[in-house]
Amino acid sequence: VPKNAPKKEKRKMADFVLGRLKFKFKGVWAASTAYIKDDVVFIGGKSYCCITNHTSTTNFNTDSSANWSEMVGGYDYDGNWAATTTYHPGTIVKFGPNLYSCAVGHDSTSSFPT
Repeated sequence: VPKNAPKKEKRKMADFVLGRLKFKFKGVWAASTAYIKDDVVFIGGKSYCCITNHTSTTNFNTDSSANWSEMVGGYDYDGNWAATTTYHPGTIVKFGPNLYSCAVGHDSTSSFPT
């Protein structure tokens, strides 16, 4: 090796600590609750991981976009469709002879949308 050859850089391995990789399962999402990063909740048949420390609003549909990341998709059967009810993405309801899956979280109106 020539005397003036560049020295090889020493590469460090990434520091990997298992204790940093832990989720805290909180059960079903609840309104007005303090959540911290890596808390996991279940709602509408799906699991979500908290990505920012925050106190939840009164409705998951307004709380979800900036604070939660979907971990596991799924569906949740909620029975017959009802007026003035909060539905979350993944909720399945029955209206007449058909089943419908909620694509966008919302509060239902007084009549079934057609």
